[in-house]
Amino acid sequence: MKLTEHHYDVVCIGGGAAGLVASLEATAEGASVALVSKEPAGGGNTRLSGGGIAMDGEPEVFARDVLSSGEGLSEPALVKVVTEDSLPAALLLERLGLVYNKREDRIILGIRAGHGRPRTGHLPNDGVTLGRTLREAVIRQGLDLYDEMLAFDLLVPEGVMEGILCHDLITGEYHLFHASAVILATGGAGCLFYPQTDNARGVCGDGLALALKAGVGLIDLEQIQFLPFAITKPSSARGVYCGEPSVVGGPRGILRNGDGKPLLDMLNRRTRAEVAGVMWREMSHGRPGPRGGLILDLRDNLEPRPDNDAPWDSTRVNIILKTLLGGDCYRGEQPYEVAPTAHYFMGGIKSGTSGETRVPGLFVAGEAMGGIHGANRLAGVALTETAVFGSRAGKAAATYAAGREGDSPQGRDPVFASPSDRPAARFSGRTGGLVAEKLAELAAVAERRGTVPPVSIHRALGKILWDKIAGLRTEAGCESVLTEIAWLRKRLQEVRIPDTGPFNRPLWDYLEAEMMLPVAEAITLCARERRESRGAHLREDYPDPDPALAGRRIAVFIGPEGMAVRWEEVPQ
Repeated sequence: MKLTEHHYDVVCIGGGAAGLVASLEATAEGASVALVSKEPAGGGNTRLSGGGIAMDGEPEVFARDVLSSGEGLSEPALVKVVTEDSLPAALLLERLGLVYNKREDRIILGIRAGHGRPRTGHLPNDGVTLGRTLREAVIRQGLDLYDEMLAFDLLVPEGVMEGILCHDLITGEYHLFHASAVILATGGAGCLFYPQTDNARGVCGDGLALALKAGVGLIDLEQIQFLPFAITKPSSARGVYCGEPSVVGGPRGILRNGDGKPLLDMLNRRTRAEVAGVMWREMSHGRPGPRGGLILDLRDNLEPRPDNDAPWDSTRVNIILKTLLGGDCYRGEQPYEVAPTAHYFMGGIKSGTSGETRVPGLFVAGEAMGGIHGANRLAGVALTETAVFGSRAGKAAATYAAGREGDSPQGRDPVFASPSDRPAARFSGRTGGLVAEKLAELAAVAERRGTVPPVSIHRALGKILWDKIAGLRTEAGCESVLTEIAWLRKRLQEVRIPDTGPFNRPLWDYLEAEMMLPVAEAITLCARERRESRGAHLREDYPDPDPALAGRRIAVFIGPEGMAVRWEEVPQ
């Protein structure tokens, strides 16, 4: 196995908005920075996002809306930071080259569901603009980009961050990054529910798994936001989001079951959670459509009525419908089937107000971070969060690395002066054992003559999670998922990884599956433990909120006997 070594003050894992901002801010503080990304930086969920960025010059008003949406699970200190820094962060993005939709040199602010007033700015071409702009800023700054590289192991000997171990898909080589500080900006884990997700292919919980293994607790993992309306055909595009209820539904859109019975009208006045809840119940115990979803009927919007102040604008419906389902659906003339799609993880890595974690030198930013949104996320706050905590984590990581200058890998051992192909036995005592152990493990996996394609683990896990804990959850369903995850772990020991050298996608599938399974277990443990319905977490056997659990959250961690959960009071 060829191994190349690198030395940086800060390494950021993740090439979305949070990682790009964090890298730029760490560089501005004088740190040497590497950005490691599974996809080309600027892609992923950032590129797929709707491009709405919430900002408000009155943070107290903004904070009230965020805390109300979180149903008692949002940390006030984190909410205070994201709301107070929202406007400065939006202006930071503008200085980096971002262009907002404006009128007379003022950002046009729109109102979104759950917000008490207009505070969301939008970008031309949505997330494509954001990703491209930030990538170009990173390139102008001269940062070292390592695209199409998977970080699969954190090096934390003696409980202190030392670096990361990665695999390069293009060359097939392994890379060891020595760094005093590492920032996890890997996003959520929507692809655990594949294909019923609108997330990018690589968003499968890498950062959550890495943090968990390093000894950092995760919080609120049972709180997963499913957007109500995603298409169900063609199968290659299943899970693709096709619009907010408040927009696509129009004033007279109707949601029907598979028999055509009306279930919900006035969709433009409904929240995401309200619509999704009705859909889950009908899909589980009613009459779903032919592909398991429900029927969205927009035809009444086309009928002229005296009380219609303005004609319904069908062009506000996602353009994807025109391509995949045809013009009749796009124009609202033909009903079509929709189902909820995994969109956003409110929960994530437990951290402080600068993204710092309990592991010295390990920081987090973006969707991988927990504690802000609690039980539900307001539209537009996610991209605000990436800028706010990307900036804070980048600065904090650079400051931490500067403070550890005398304790850097280069200072401890001159053997790290330049990259080489030295065998693992010559690594430092604090990192060498970890690296050698992991590379030996991968070498043994490559020599197996198993029969299981690693990608089949992904597909089986996605079906299990979608069937049992995507919508209405039960105690028995959670127990069943835990049993099946244990079975998949055994299957993972029977995988077949062909030795293809460069572009070894089955190896990546294996490395991803190693991280997906513990994250899936953590989600399921939290879902089983919260015996109530709150926010995005719906329990069929406990359909109402429990007042005794208000302000209490679930943390999951690796203990002496394996993965475990504990209840915590939300810090006030």
